Amino acid sequence: MITSKRNNMDFSRSSVTLIFLILLFSADRNVSVAQGISIFSFIHDLIQYNVAGIPLIHEQTQWDFNPEDGKQRRIRYEKENGRHGEIAIEKIGMGIGNKEPLRRIA
Repeated sequence: MITSKRNNMDFSRSSVTLIFLILLFSADRNVSVAQGISIFSFIHDLIQYNVAGIPLIHEQTQWDFNPEDGKQRRIRYEKENGRHGEIAIEKIGMGIGNKEPLRRIA
């Protein structure tokens, strides 16, 4: 079991290395500096946006948080929509503009 995982890991690592080398050296022999930079910028962008995350994700934000607001909103939600939202689900099922009274099955 351990050897199969190790073989899979070695295969994955060697295949990634092989693909990288093929992409790196598959360009024409007359490669300009701009094309070389574009390869490295492609690799940078690939890592940045798929592994590390875009810089916007790493920005810190401040939130005004008051636990009492949540308690009050929960009470209001339960009055309007039921404890688990069953009234809200019935409203959605009736469609837009339907003024029929809610039918509660007890």
